Amino acid sequence: MEMALIKDDLWPIVCEERLRPERPAQDVRQWDSDARKATANIMLCLAEGVEQHVKGTRNPADLGKKLQKLYEQKGYSSRFFIRKKFYELRLADYAKSDEENAMSLYINAHRSLCQQLRSAGAIIDNETEHQVLLFGLGDSYDSFVIATTQSIRQSDNDNQNYIDVEHLIGQLLDEDRRQKGVRLGVTEPVEIGSSSTGSALYSNRKRSWSQRSQSQQSQVDKPRPICNYCEREGHKQDNCWDLHPEKKTEFRYTKHARLAAASIALASAGIPPGERDLF
Repeated sequence: MEMALIKDDLWPIVCEERLRPERPAQDVRQWDSDARKATANIMLCLAEGVEQHVKGTRNPADLGKKLQKLYEQKGYSSRFFIRKKFYELRLADYAKSDEENAMSLYINAHRSLCQQLRSAGAIIDNETEHQVLLFGLGDSYDSFVIATTQSIRQSDNDNQNYIDVEHLIGQLLDEDRRQKGVRLGVTEPVEIGSSSTGSALYSNRKRSWSQRSQSQQSQVDKPRPICNYCEREGHKQDNCWDLHPEKKTEFRYTKHARLAAASIALASAGIPPGERDLF
């Protein structure tokens, strides 16, 4: 509402920075016209049922004061009901109505309630804001929550500045895109050390052993290639180490590089060393 009034240069009338002039008549008529526009904009923005609380008020400044008193109470009751909404916030509630934009709607609602609590006089620190945002994610984000909390636990837990809510929001949006890609069967390359890497790797623990056995069985059923040079199975002549000994060194280097990259990704996700052999 405030932004709409600012856009039309009507906000100074509502906050009484621009008072009604006494003369000349042209300026008076202009002020009256702008005041009516401000009142109309405010009334059109009111939610259903709110109009009865300001019924009969047509002065935009008086209208603004009544609405401020109605919505910006700083008492215990106001903080109680806002805080109740804050802690009951769930991503699944937004997914029911708009699954595609559920994460953005969830984050916007979270930030709006944080602002309402602060306006009502409540103290909301970074840790509380961070934790409540994680609380409402749901089961599909369990691996993400574990990786995030592990990474914070390994840092200075007493340092409130370390818990960065803006960084968490960026991670959530990345993870949301990753999960949408998985549901659609689309995989995207993930940068080592990015927010989604640890969660993606950690979620692999949920893959059942039966699925792995099926994958291994399908590989066994495939016909194995035979090298025309050494006549051994398992490779073709282009990759024969007897014919191309330099490829043996290249393979060892690539294997070690992959293992090092995976180790870095797991470490950045905060996964303890003892659990890394599960991947």
